[in-house]
Amino acid sequence: MRAGHSPPKYKTKHLKTNEFRALVEFKGMQFVGKPKRNKQLAERDAAVEALAWLTHTSDNSRDEDDNTPPDVTDNMLKLLGKRRRSKGR
Repeated sequence: MRAGHSPPKYKTKHLKTNEFRALVEFKGMQFVGKPKRNKQLAERDAAVEALAWLTHTSDNSRDEDDNTPPDVTDNMLKLLGKRRRSKGR
């Protein structure tokens, strides 16, 4: 938000299994978390999925033998793009 982007929006559904699954939307991209026992945990998991994509830290994105630090800029630059300017400035 400090960079001028709107905050992420969360949508949470109550599943038939008495669990919750959240979807977080940020700049038109959607990330879905795993089913959790309450809304807060579901939303947190969806946020973790989004951050994992942004920072290339998801479990399946890297080789086990690869010890180099992940390049976190590619996906962040794609997602964030140009800063929005507030109308008041």
